[in-house]
Amino acid sequence: MILNELGHDLETMVSIIIPVYNCEKYLASAIQSALDQTYENKEIIVVDDGSTDRTKEIILEFKGINQIFKTNGGTASALNSGINNSKGKWIKWLSADDVLYKEAISEMMKKVLDKNTIYYTHYDCIDESGKVTSEFMEHDRPESELWNYYYSNGSTWLFHRDLIERTGLFDESLKHSEDYEFLLRTTQIFGCNLQLIPIKSLKYRRHPDQLTRKVGGAFNSLIKNKIRKLMKVNLLLARCSPRSDIQQVESENINLPCDKLIARYYFEYEAYKTVRNFFLKQKDYTHLVLATDDIVVKPEHIIQLQKDLEDHDYPIICGMMNVNQDEYLQLDGNLNISYELGLKDRKLRHYNWIKRKDLPKDDIFSVKFNGFALMAIRRDIIQRTEFPCDGIFRLKGEAFGASVDFVFCWWCHENNIPIYTDKRIDMQHLRAMGRIKHGEITKNLYFIPKEAKEETKLDKKLFE
Repeated sequence: MILNELGHDLETMVSIIIPVYNCEKYLASAIQSALDQTYENKEIIVVDDGSTDRTKEIILEFKGINQIFKTNGGTASALNSGINNSKGKWIKWLSADDVLYKEAISEMMKKVLDKNTIYYTHYDCIDESGKVTSEFMEHDRPESELWNYYYSNGSTWLFHRDLIERTGLFDESLKHSEDYEFLLRTTQIFGCNLQLIPIKSLKYRRHPDQLTRKVGGAFNSLIKNKIRKLMKVNLLLARCSPRSDIQQVESENINLPCDKLIARYYFEYEAYKTVRNFFLKQKDYTHLVLATDDIVVKPEHIIQLQKDLEDHDYPIICGMMNVNQDEYLQLDGNLNISYELGLKDRKLRHYNWIKRKDLPKDDIFSVKFNGFALMAIRRDIIQRTEFPCDGIFRLKGEAFGASVDFVFCWWCHENNIPIYTDKRIDMQHLRAMGRIKHGEITKNLYFIPKEAKEETKLDKKLFE
């Protein structure tokens, strides 16, 4: 146990940070709500970020709080100043126009266990007078949804000091949306978690002077682009098929410069379900790369794919391959890509293949369909789809109807997710060599790390 000069246990102390700029109307209520917390092991730090109204005068009226006065630098700067001058192991942000319920910190501290998690809660909404006008009930969502939907209210957050020491303080270059940048950076780059504590801890005030209203909310494409550029691309290549070993393919696998997961002798839908489960449990990977076991993938193909993803934020990008085995590199040969998606009686797919001679001049171009030819899919998209064999496309059972690749591309089309192809990633398709009947050989799951030369058998039951 580590004690401060007052005998408080720093391991369980909560530092309440209240950044404030020109908030004379509501500041006193915020400070008083922090002082009124039933949780005793706390400190309150109010940071005046260069206010020009009566903010300083109001702060000086309160006893039992730590006071910091600084030149104006923005909310992130004020938060960082408070955190740097705090002593507690747990950090609680409280906006100067919000009000904590008395039991808020006591109830939250009963639930916190993980130092790698940002905890958040439900809250009530109040007007300028403090009257409750509505309630906001949060949902416990996957962190990947932060790319599309900003959830959690920063004024309800509670997190451990170790988290911020590992991930860094708030970004002071931002004059707003520092909360959104912090969430994306901590969860998407450093693998931190967001967890809902199902209580209402706060009264969140809506008023005309609110910064969120003035800047139009937290969503900011520049912040998203910045975070994506900071994310180091890390690929997991999954090779899935019910077919037998193909020596020409297997001999290349160990040389590929990324981690590999081999789902051997699995039926197609079951294979993709299994590798998706594996991928989602391993948070270090940014993209799942899909390729069936009859495509000859070489190191240069992975290197080009990695470069594409480092240079651009493609949600999905693929290579290409010949459709028929004897058409490899022939100008009149069909490629497994199409500008169209077609259905015959909404049961079976049909394709209008792009011929090699008709490829566009650009190295990278968009298509509607690509048949899992080294298809790199960003993590947030993997989170959103389970690679279903939808009943619309089935004749009977999972073994008939549209293939998983077609259903996935159809899903992308309906959700406005573009699919890109790099024609420099030009692979040989051996067209289902060694096909066997499903079930003739026992299915197994293997993992080959990037630098390893041998595959390791995994316990498939953990991921099926």
